[in-house]
Amino acid sequence: MSCAWVRKYTTSEHAYGFVSEDAPELSTGTIASFRGRGIGARTLTELIRVCRDEVPGISLSVRETNPAVRLYERIGFRIVPGSEKINRVGTRSFNMLLRFDV
Repeated sequence: MSCAWVRKYTTSEHAYGFVSEDAPELSTGTIASFRGRGIGARTLTELIRVCRDEVPGISLSVRETNPAVRLYERIGFRIVPGSEKINRVGTRSFNMLLRFDV
């Protein structure tokens, strides 16, 4: 159905959505046949609730054409200025960050 997790990275070893060592990177996915039912949003909202008191924020990397961008924006994620890049399939991706300490 849907799953989501966060993982902390370091400046020297990190994934695509890395913003800072204090903001773990989000990975999430929902099986295609379950999309559009709010399951992914509920999963993500619960993970954010759990993380809120542990870290100052959560980051992610997303393709600009991914429909989930709207979900991330509704939840409060914002595009990190200057993070736009061409991804491995030749389209644009950018990092987004949800800060809890603002």
